[in-house]
Order: sequence, then structure tokens, then C-alpha cells
Amino acid sequence: MNTKSPGALNAAGKIKWWSDKKYDDAEVLLRASLAEEKSAVILANLGIFYNTQGKSDEAKQYDKAEAINKAGHNLYPSHSDVIYRLAWLYSTKRYEEVGTFLSPKVKNIGPRDPRPMVYLSIAKLKLGKDKESQTLINEVIASSKTGPPAYDLNYYMAVYYSQLVDKSRMYEYLQSSIAENETNLIRLKTDPFFEQFRSDPKFTSTLRRIGFK
Repeated sequence: MNTKSPGALNAAGKIKWWSDKKYDDAEVLLRASLAEEKSAVILANLGIFYNTQGKSDEAKQYDKAEAINKAGHNLYPSHSDVIYRLAWLYSTKRYEEVGTFLSPKVKNIGPRDPRPMVYLSIAKLKLGKDKESQTLINEVIASSKTGPPAYDLNYYMAVYYSQLVDKSRMYEYLQSSIAENETNLIRLKTDPFFEQFRSDPKFTSTLRRIGFK
């Protein structure tokens, strides 16, 4: 009997997948987490894993987010489901669909959560719509200057600049994220948006500052 929680198995699988590149071990752990709990997050995570491995047929059976979307729900029941739906679309490079999916949700989720706007900005970048992308990011920055602090703004701005391959600004925002002890720093080691920087000594140093070995 497995003594680890589904969440712990899922996290361990993501480390094997994104950081260690031990894909067979990652698959075992991700499937073990699914055996313990068939949540939308774990289902989507396993689907994304198979997508990134080029196993689209295996991936389809785990796309619960896709099924929810086709059922006609305009808004997902939680922000977590929104994020995993986005991760699914990014893993299959369906950037036009990112815009279709996100555009009606940006206002509903609200300015205090920068994730929808940032992910939509990245999709615009991938589609070569640089001016539209910059306009969206400017809105994120402007909204952060009024009212309560936005959720983990520095981390998600670092995500945005990682996709511009603007290392200077990316690291600047990561340092600010560390200084403010933002929650999503725990994802930095496995976040696929930072994949191209994993061999960068400065990225490795940043991980150590957070507490990763």
C-alpha cells in the first residue's frame, strides 16, 4: 500500500519529469497518484505528461478539462482547473485556443489574479502578436499599482519574460518573488515555462536560494 499522499506522488512525478528527465519513473509516480485520487488536476497532469512525450492517444483519455469544456461550462469551478486547462493547451501548442478559452474569463477572474492575462499574453507572443502581448502585460502592471497586491505577480511576470527570453528581467522578477516569499516559487523547479533555463548556473543558484537541492 502506498504511504504517500496523491499530492506528494504527483509532485514527485513532476520533479522526475521536468527536472530529472527520468520519464519512466515520472510515469509510474503520476499513475500512482491517479490510482489514489482521480482529481481534475491529477488527470490533467498525466494527460499533459503524455502530450509532451508525443503520446497523444494516451493523453486524450486523461483530458478531463477538455470534457468539461465541451460540456459547455463557461467558467471552470476553480482557478486550478483553469490553469490546468491552459497547461493542456500549451502542451499541444494550441495557442489560438488559449485566446478563445481565456478571453471571456479574464474579467470574471479579476485583476488580483494576473495568471489569465499573463498566459494570454504568452499565447499572443507565440502567435507573433507582439504588440497585443505587450498591451496585455501593460494592463497587468497598471492594475498592480492600485488596490490590494496581485497574487504572486512577480512570479508570473518572470514566467512572461522567460518566454521573451529576457533573462535580465526574468531574474529580476524572480528575485522580487523570493523577497516577497510568493507561494508559486515551490513550482519553479518543475514549471515547464522555465525549461530552457534549467542548465543556466544562475537558475540553479536561484533554486538553491529557495531551498531546492
